[in-house]
Amino acid sequence: MNRSEKWREHLRSMIVGILLLVLICLCVIYILSFSGVEEFEFSAQDMEAVSNESIRYQYLDYWNRDFVSPAFIGFSWKKLGDNVGFYTLGGENEDVYQSVLPFFEKLFGKEGEMEKLSRNAGEKLFHSLMKGSYIYLSYACDLPTSVICSLTEEADFSGESGEYISEILIVPEEYLWQTEIQTLTGETEKTVLYSFYAVARDRAGNYYRYSTKFLPKTPTDIAFHTNFYLTYNEAEDCLPYEFAYVLKQDDFLQKTNFSEKVTDTTIIPLGNISHSAPVVFAESRIASGTDMNPILENFYMNPEQTTSYTDENGVIFYFDEGQTVSVAPGGTLHYSSHGPQGISLETVFGWHTGEKEYAFFDYLGAALIASHQLKDAHSKTNCKLYLAGIDYDGEALTIRFGYAAGGFPLYFNGEKTIMSFTFSGDMMQSAEYRFWTVHMTALVSEAPDFLLTLRAHLDVADEQKRYFYGYYFSKERSRVGIDVLSIPQTEKE
Repeated sequence: MNRSEKWREHLRSMIVGILLLVLICLCVIYILSFSGVEEFEFSAQDMEAVSNESIRYQYLDYWNRDFVSPAFIGFSWKKLGDNVGFYTLGGENEDVYQSVLPFFEKLFGKEGEMEKLSRNAGEKLFHSLMKGSYIYLSYACDLPTSVICSLTEEADFSGESGEYISEILIVPEEYLWQTEIQTLTGETEKTVLYSFYAVARDRAGNYYRYSTKFLPKTPTDIAFHTNFYLTYNEAEDCLPYEFAYVLKQDDFLQKTNFSEKVTDTTIIPLGNISHSAPVVFAESRIASGTDMNPILENFYMNPEQTTSYTDENGVIFYFDEGQTVSVAPGGTLHYSSHGPQGISLETVFGWHTGEKEYAFFDYLGAALIASHQLKDAHSKTNCKLYLAGIDYDGEALTIRFGYAAGGFPLYFNGEKTIMSFTFSGDMMQSAEYRFWTVHMTALVSEAPDFLLTLRAHLDVADEQKRYFYGYYFSKERSRVGIDVLSIPQTEKE
């Protein structure tokens, strides 16, 4: 190496050394500049707040209206004609639900007031409102009002769950004024505006009256008005219907004791309805062998450390440190933990929560995360997931999900639950999952005549039931169109 090359090498080393010294000085200055500034300190409370927000962001990955949308929405304006309704389970006809949600913000929010009614008074009022003008919504299960209300804006994961309701009638209260409102089709209609209130009930027979301090002051404010009926009466998917309680009965229906055999809010489609829905194919499959490895991992069990055996009924059991997963020959999986142990919510969320107590939304968020892990990894379906049930016995909370296609529920051998999760404290203690591969096909099935099919049911019915359109699968039926199904009034769905 000659003299000039040595000089360039020394110069390069000097420059690197100077830059390194400058960098060290800047770091020291940066640290010292913040060491005495209290408002910029990142405290333990800040860390806990960020942790909790991270959990909520995980909720929002799966949080949408589809899984808690109603099963049916109906509109009535008695002076104008028949009622018109829409099947909406699984997020079908989302635009219809979107137009109704603002009512809940006023009824269930800060401006709303609730009065619990006696069963007799509530039922009497509910039945009287069914004969008038209303907006009716029916959900697949009893839902906390806070869940329904949270859908009006960005989900709010705080506060109490409130009352659980499954049906609600929003009705006009006081006449305000007549004005012109543009319909969804772009036409201008004269419409009458009213203030509003609501009466709701759950499946246990509890009744609630909701009112609001809010009073509409301009035509753009949310109000009960005839425009709902005028708009949706022209919609392509609308269904003229009547409640069973209000339906005019002929001699045959009276002879079969129709009122004692059909629930009051059973939806009876009217006229020559040509309602159609997708044909659905369902196939049960059984996971075994290496197929079980990712399933065990979904329940945070190590496949290499599990022990297994098969009992005399063909049920395969897998054990790992106080946890058990079993798979029955019919394709049903059960997860359970022994004693107070289980899968912590922190494990499900993948983050230390810092929470001492969990709220309903935390359990629902954990169930959504777990359900999507199972569905995405082990099911092939283009059907929609919906919340099929919420059960609480004072200690354990169970959240159940089902499948919907074209706005209608799917039943498998009489069961609508495709997966369920049970929580207690900060643990998921058990779960159930059915291995069904389900597809909506491009084929379309015509719905059977509802009232004609119902007449056949009434000949042999011996108890009160709710009748509805849905899909029913069994060992003999794997490819089906919509049919008229029934659930006993006394049976817990």
